[in-house]
Amino acid sequence: MKRNITIKDIAREAGVSTAVVSVALSNGRSNTRMSEQTRERIRAIARENNYHSNIIARGFQFRKSYLIGLFFSNQSWYIQSRILDELRKICYAHQYDIIVYSTDSLEMEKHSLEVARSRNLDAILTVPFASEEGNNLEIYRQFAASGVPVIQIFYRISPEFPYIGRDYFALGEKGIRLLAERGHRRIGLQIYDNYLDTCLGHNSFVFYRGCMEEARKASVNLTVYPVNFSRPDNPYPGEECAEKIFELPVKQRPTAILSSSNTLVFKAYERFREFGLSIPRDISLVGCADDFELNRTLLSELSFYAVPFREIAAAAAGKCLALSDASPMNEILFDSPLSGEFTIRDISSAARNQKVPMEGKNRK
Repeated sequence: MKRNITIKDIAREAGVSTAVVSVALSNGRSNTRMSEQTRERIRAIARENNYHSNIIARGFQFRKSYLIGLFFSNQSWYIQSRILDELRKICYAHQYDIIVYSTDSLEMEKHSLEVARSRNLDAILTVPFASEEGNNLEIYRQFAASGVPVIQIFYRISPEFPYIGRDYFALGEKGIRLLAERGHRRIGLQIYDNYLDTCLGHNSFVFYRGCMEEARKASVNLTVYPVNFSRPDNPYPGEECAEKIFELPVKQRPTAILSSSNTLVFKAYERFREFGLSIPRDISLVGCADDFELNRTLLSELSFYAVPFREIAAAAAGKCLALSDASPMNEILFDSPLSGEFTIRDISSAARNQKVPMEGKNRK
């Protein structure tokens, strides 16, 4: 049986040290200097002999497991799939693997964290689970105390650990400013009803503050339409907001809706269409959340602020892998670009002589 080739064999054939071979076969950065010709010669020898690195041996050598744990709630499945797609590209380039732990309860996340102890993770990325029962902050603290970096993404349970996500305050400001610049003076804010809970509804609370601040500056009449966050009989809420608005006299209805959730704005869109309203002629709809991405081909009438997944993943990986270009800041917030800007109706001075919006069909 043919013996598997080792780093020592490659070093002997290439006429270099094992340390040089290790650096040449790694995609990471190193202080070891070598020419591109030497690097390519080493890699060619490895390819010709079908060499595969031994992750266990490499782990012993560098005192690493080359494993990153990604923890997330099943409620954030869309975030998980998109962030994982971006993370794996970066981790692959640095020869790291990702272990995914999904959960739908506080107890399940606790179990996953306990199991992860035996994996000797080099870092933890988490969209932490939190409920009225509490969170698993103490276990995360134990990992951090043992030298394992804990990085929170999209949602945070403590300022103790680095946080990487969207700038929800700026997002609220931008959404209201955009609509105000297009002449909208009656705007509805569609948001989950935990928006005043600074813990469980932290992101919604920050988003709400941004909206209110910009509405004050722009002299906009902003009406909040809270949606029940935890209705087991309706996992995809949002219709009630449209129903409340449709029941108003036409001249009192908001001319635009800014929603903290793409799920909510989509359900409102469906209900408005059932009432016979035209989007965006009768009412403009803008979604802001990261729960799922609105399809620009099928739903061209809607606008939304896209999530900067690539930038967030790069910043999170930089923290996990301690890359030289990683930001030293404990909080990294990213702006959200607008998609479909021109589907927002402009009712500024050029549109003031148009007819009053349609009342829509009568409900049966």
